[in-house]
Amino acid sequence: MIKIIEGIIDRRILVNYRIDPHYLKKILPSPFKPRLINGYGLGGICLIRFEKMRPTWLPSIVGTSSENGTHRFCVEWKKNGKLYNGVYVKKRFTNSRLHEFGGEKIFPGRLVFSDFKASEEKGHYSISFKSKNGEYAYVEAYETHQFPINSLFKTIEEASEDFRKDQIGYSPHKQKNQFKGVKLNTDNWEVSPLCLKNCKSSLFSNLDIFPTGSVEVDHVLLMKNIKHSWENVGAICSP
Repeated sequence: MIKIIEGIIDRRILVNYRIDPHYLKKILPSPFKPRLINGYGLGGICLIRFEKMRPTWLPSIVGTSSENGTHRFCVEWKKNGKLYNGVYVKKRFTNSRLHEFGGEKIFPGRLVFSDFKASEEKGHYSISFKSKNGEYAYVEAYETHQFPINSLFKTIEEASEDFRKDQIGYSPHKQKNQFKGVKLNTDNWEVSPLCLKNCKSSLFSNLDIFPTGSVEVDHVLLMKNIKHSWENVGAICSP
């Protein structure tokens, strides 16, 4: 695998939903299937601010910053008879024209240019994006020391370790029935809980895709100041 991009995750918020696998299966393309935790699928909204992002052959001084978001799902798939775990990224969003241009050229995945708004003050976060096609997400949350007692995970450490294992993510490629993959490598990994105040999404709030009762926020995680890099892991295709 070839390291292609590196930088700093200045802030990453993961809003994680527990999902009825019956409905999740309907929107996952082959070969991906829901990775189940206590009978539920997992998916969510990821909101990341990157700093000093650049190709690995360039110094950090020329790195760029951007706000980014994804709609993503925890999945499993088989390749050459072996079962793998990772993430299926349905769509990626960015407020950087440069990153949009680099999608499917440097970074193996298309990025949709979107309008982002981000406010962070005294442990309170209000972040949203909206694409020209009307896709959107809005998250408002604040820092806390308490992890939800009704989560699928018993502790934040258990949730953290579970998501840490999902290093490889695949997203649709311009070539039909093909998915390009990247692996996220982190030099440090530390998460803390957020208490969700409000959350809306063009995907998870869409009752035509997820009827009432089929999807519910399980927990929200926060990461800060994570040195990281991305590696190209090639492509997989629908059978």
